[in-house]
Amino acid sequence: MVVRNEADWLTATLGGEVVLMSVKGNDYIGLDEVGASIWSIIKTPRTPDEVCALVAKEYNATPDQCRDDVTRLLDTLKQQRAAVERS
Repeated sequence: MVVRNEADWLTATLGGEVVLMSVKGNDYIGLDEVGASIWSIIKTPRTPDEVCALVAKEYNATPDQCRDDVTRLLDTLKQQRAAVERS
């Protein structure tokens, strides 16, 4: 299964953070630096393990160290319909 971000969300960078805004509704999501990196990573469909590996490499950590945070953010993005999961 792979995850990718939805194209119908606008992004704005504000002071090092990224704000996602849905063009379909009044939803918005604020992302810190790591969240913004994950958002950028999933512009290309990726498995959760690939996302963890790329985040770990960027932030000098192990995939296991970031797995919970990555999983939590991906779940939030999917719940808000900012990302979709496909098999």
